[in-house]
Amino acid sequence: MNKKRTKSASKPTNPMNLLRGAIGQKSAKPLQVALDAFKAEGPVANFGLAYVLASQNPNFASAFSPSKRITQQGVLGLQAPLATASWAREMAWAAVAIFFKRELVDAFVGLRSQFFQRLVNEEFSEAERLLDEIVARCGESLWVLENRIVLLTVSGGFERQKKFVQALTKERGRSNISFFASHFGERNEPRVTAASFIQQFEARAKTWGLDEAATSFLSYKLTNRVAANEIAYATILANESAYSVIDLYESLLDLLRRAKGESFLKSSTASTY
Repeated sequence: MNKKRTKSASKPTNPMNLLRGAIGQKSAKPLQVALDAFKAEGPVANFGLAYVLASQNPNFASAFSPSKRITQQGVLGLQAPLATASWAREMAWAAVAIFFKRELVDAFVGLRSQFFQRLVNEEFSEAERLLDEIVARCGESLWVLENRIVLLTVSGGFERQKKFVQALTKERGRSNISFFASHFGERNEPRVTAASFIQQFEARAKTWGLDEAATSFLSYKLTNRVAANEIAYATILANESAYSVIDLYESLLDLLRRAKGESFLKSSTASTY
């Protein structure tokens, strides 16, 4: 549990001053603390300014992963995510982050559309090339890892995706990437049904010793389930801050679709703005 900071006349006490004070710090930790505070308490209208100010610190990407194109798969999920704010604030922060990486996101959207078209048409070699192009132009992401395993399963059967997953987990060892790859692969096995995979996930999750937020995020990424409440939705977007802007973009769109008509969406947005 984080200890509460006591106010001091010599230290910045509001989110903007805290952020300005963190810009020149050599460590990413003060910037992450400042971003946590601004996302939770700062004026939503100034989220864009906060992003620009934070980007002046060379450690910005270490505090907020979606701010850069990720070139190394192994860093996905490696850092701690930003703290969870309200659903409306998480939406606003995600929208700002995506706006500042809009050229990368625009490229991804076009390539994603082509990828799914080739996949549906069973043009598997071209689909694989498009995934490689997404990585080259937009960086690594869980989205690419998940869809590469899907492609391998559809094009080469279980054995092909199994070999890929085994090779990747051997290379990565006990890591976040190995964890997701193993579960994505298992989920695509012919013998595994959606119901049995969910049952296995719930049983395993009890042994992982994770907090509710982390478990909720993993449940969303692996079983495609999210509780219909503000905290669950906000938690997912907050946890995407440890991954790529592609993952953040995909989750934001999906959650907005799911939240349509939910009572908490209207009430939480109104209270924030």
